[in-house]
Amino acid sequence: MTLTASNIQHVFLALMALSVLTECLLTILHTHAAERAATCVPAPFERKLSAAAHRKAADYTGELAQGRLLLVFAGAGIALLLTYGQGLTLLASLAGALSSSALIGEWTVIALVLLLLIIADIPLGWFLRCRIPRRFGYLTENEGLWIAKNFKDALTGWLVALPFIAAAVALFESIGQYWWLLAWFFWTLYLVWRWRIGPNWSILRGRRVKPLRDAKTRAMVKDFLRLQGYEMRDLLVMKRPSGWSHSHLVLCGFGKEKTVVVFAHAAAKLTREELLALIAHDIGHAKHFHAGLRIAIFSLAGLLLAWFTGWGARNDAFFAGFGFSPYVTLARDGAHAGFVIATAIVVFPILFYPLRPLVNLFARAMQYDADAYAVKTVGADALVRALVKLHRDYATTLTPSRLYSIFHYARPHAGMRVAAVEALVAKMKWPSDKPAQAAYPGAPNVFDISGYLEPGEAQPVVMPARRKCPPKREAVTIVERETAEMQAADTLRDAEPVRIDSTPAAETEAAAQELAPEAADRTTNAPGSLEAALEKTETLDVGKVDVASAEKPDDVAESTLDTDQNTDASGTTAESAASTGAAPMADTSPKAR
Repeated sequence: MTLTASNIQHVFLALMALSVLTECLLTILHTHAAERAATCVPAPFERKLSAAAHRKAADYTGELAQGRLLLVFAGAGIALLLTYGQGLTLLASLAGALSSSALIGEWTVIALVLLLLIIADIPLGWFLRCRIPRRFGYLTENEGLWIAKNFKDALTGWLVALPFIAAAVALFESIGQYWWLLAWFFWTLYLVWRWRIGPNWSILRGRRVKPLRDAKTRAMVKDFLRLQGYEMRDLLVMKRPSGWSHSHLVLCGFGKEKTVVVFAHAAAKLTREELLALIAHDIGHAKHFHAGLRIAIFSLAGLLLAWFTGWGARNDAFFAGFGFSPYVTLARDGAHAGFVIATAIVVFPILFYPLRPLVNLFARAMQYDADAYAVKTVGADALVRALVKLHRDYATTLTPSRLYSIFHYARPHAGMRVAAVEALVAKMKWPSDKPAQAAYPGAPNVFDISGYLEPGEAQPVVMPARRKCPPKREAVTIVERETAEMQAADTLRDAEPVRIDSTPAAETEAAAQELAPEAADRTTNAPGSLEAALEKTETLDVGKVDVASAEKPDDVAESTLDTDQNTDASGTTAESAASTGAAPMADTSPKAR
């Protein structure tokens, strides 16, 4: 089929309609999936989440899905406005009026398109990422401050990107019609940095690390790596960098020598066996060449995409098909790379929407493959416990729609990974409490972890956190605390009174002293007492926790590496209060009130 302007226009409009209708269907499926499972907490997470919090997460998930659907409609409207509404043509005409230079004109069009998208994203992002979380109590930040902060960050990023865009456009224009090959080369370099050089070199640069000193853990990891064909250079602990929100440890190093970097939040929560399961997961990625496979596939896809943009820069059908007048693009001298990039920013998210589930399925398949390797070499139970312990996002449902997650999540949900591990063990009839390789007599490279574990069932964590204060319980709101105190006072008032007749004062005092302990016992054990209210807070209730706590590691992990924090009056560090999102416990004594 010949690519004419009419064909391109029809394909683009059809894909836009397909994307909008598909997102409507996915939103319905996702909301119903969360609603169906709202009454029952998944078995592995029963001790981590209360039924009420799970119910609230289902409602929050439905609200978020509907909010994202509004963004889809808004995005489609903006794309129509900039393409067939002649928005790109108007911007190019404005740029041409400002300067006769083709280079400056192309750079100006890209800059204006990005600025318009930033301005449109502020109110839409406010509704999705601020308004809805505030309604459910997951965000306490002032809305005006939130808007100002996000607009400032977006504008700063835009200003920082402008000189790099100018340099790229100038370089592409200087090369000529084969500029797309250079663009593909830059894309491949980024892939190599993202999946090979970055994890192995940049993560330790300029960051504070410390060796994990537990002798048994070091010996266990060293022996396990040697059995898998690697040598351990060192075993380190560090705070998780901000760009590694989905990672819990990293195997650094090229070749067979590896430095195992465990992030502090994982070291403070996992036992030795659970940590070994995560290490086996990363070894599975390395042994099955997942990084190289990603680079090869995405580089090939980038080459095809770069060729398409190079073809579009020389043909008026490309610009006319997307509503961008060739009279203001091809009429100018040069390679027209800037005009193609501006068009791609607007239309490519819709044009390549059908490829999104394929890309996500490919990434998820590698995660499941690495989980299977961990099950074979360490065991299913240890991996499941590690996944449950390290899962943090309890604000959204634990049971998302599978079809919705394929379109929107590059990584499988923790609940899906647990279900996949359990299904694999049941299908293959493998033991769950030991490496699956042990089910085959005479199998090579079976690692026996029993010699590295402590006696008894309860195992210590890899690196216990050093606290400056005793562990505090979940925050109780001021209203709940005052209600509990009033109920305790009512119970004390309703206790059996001391009858005072005509007995002497000494006898009356003695009788009161005998009855006082009984009244105190009844008050202490009363269902509405403060202690009973505090006992009920042992189960996590995300309704009292800021949504930021679902995205940041625990303060327990942070205190293992940084013990120089300022401590507030209640004994809780300022960094701990900021990371958990919970307000400090209020002083509700009678004197304070």
